Amino acid sequence: MEIAFQAPGFYEGCSFELEFVRENKSDPRLSKYFYIKSLRRPVAGIES
Repeated sequence: MEIAFQAPGFYEGCSFELEFVRENKSDPRLSKYFYIKSLRRPVAGIES
């Protein structure tokens, strides 16, 4: 989880995907960004 003023661009650059945003309507800088990253590596010849 990241807050808007921290560094969401850093996680996107590290192959994390934005899953959802919990928007703070009173102060948008405090909106929370939830990122996910798959830890599985694709194996040649096997589809998941």
